[in-house]
Amino acid sequence: MIEHSPTAFKHDVFARNIIKITNHDLYYRSMIFYLEEEPLLLNDLLKLVSDKMDLTKCVTVMKRTGYIALIEPFLKSAQNQNIAAVNEALNEIYLEK
Repeated sequence: MIEHSPTAFKHDVFARNIIKITNHDLYYRSMIFYLEEEPLLLNDLLKLVSDKMDLTKCVTVMKRTGYIALIEPFLKSAQNQNIAAVNEALNEIYLEK
């Protein structure tokens, strides 16, 4: 779906399949894909795979893109896990606001 997004991408189908993936690198690749193709659905994607991915790496990947503020709702929902990278990213977002 990622390689043929104009004709093959459908969020609901992608979401059903991404949770079955065991290759963690595909989670981060799908984050970038969603950022480019469907940025408004990125938080939904992250909530689906949050239990399976390293949240510190997720924050690092999003910081590199420069769009960390886009995933603020997801970061708020993940804050209860008390991960330093998530807390710091939220603090940075709040300071920028």
